This record gives sequence, structure tokens and C-alpha cells, in this order.
Amino acid sequence: MERRRVSKEEVVQKLKDDGDFDRLRVNIIRRLKDNEELRNKMISLVKESTALNRPGAQNMKPRQLSDAIFEQVGSKMLSQLSDGLWGIIRSEDGMKSEIRETVQSVYATLSNTGGVQEGPSTREAERNIPTPFQKVKPVLVQGVNRSKR
Repeated sequence: MERRRVSKEEVVQKLKDDGDFDRLRVNIIRRLKDNEELRNKMISLVKESTALNRPGAQNMKPRQLSDAIFEQVGSKMLSQLSDGLWGIIRSEDGMKSEIRETVQSVYATLSNTGGVQEGPSTREAERNIPTPFQKVKPVLVQGVNRSKR
């Protein structure tokens, strides 16, 4: 089977078009939200903030209080979220293997000449995952295969 050279951009576009990117993103976010330790750290940061515990805080509008808390502990919270996110992405039992396998599968599909698929990708079929958008059938225009967008 003949192989063709595939660019990073083509792989990323195929990941987006097939819904793989969105599926991976949703799985990462779900795992991040399920991280009890991280959630407890965030709650602790907010509870211990001086903005929440200062006199008159109970009389502030929710948005004002939220902004004051974020100003005080926001960068620390974002740093912890970032660390948690990268931990999920890099962990072998987390998403690292799934991301690698998905990207390799897309690359293999694109690099095989004639390997451009119509219909659900093999990754969708294997996992029986619906895509977040409706697939559009390719249309033959003057002998060139183009997809409606």
C-alpha cells in the first residue's frame, strides 16, 4: 500500500472534522471535574481567602465577591487547574494513550493513499461515539471530490 506525506495541519483538521478532538476534550474535562483532590484544593483556597472572610463580604453582590476572590486566589487556582489538566493528559492511565492512539489512527488513515474515509471514522465505530455535528456526504463536482461545508 502506498503512503503519502501527511502534514500536522491535515491530521489536526481530520481530528476536528471527525469529532475526535471534541470527544477527547470532553473526556479530559470530565476527568478533571471528577478529580476530588483538585476540587477539594479549590474549595479550600476559596474558603481561606481573605476576600471571602473580610467584614462586609456577606453584603457584597455575588459578582463583586467572585471578582474579589478571583483577584486574590485566581492565579493560584488556574495554576492548580493547569497542573491537574496536564497530569490527566500525560498520565498513561489517563488520556495519554487514548490521545496517542487516536492521532496515530488518523495519521495512518490519511497517509494511506485511497485511505480517506467516508462515513464514521474507525475510532467512532470502535467506540460507538456520536459526533457532535452532522456528517456531510462528499459531492462530486467537475470530477473533483469536495465536501459541502
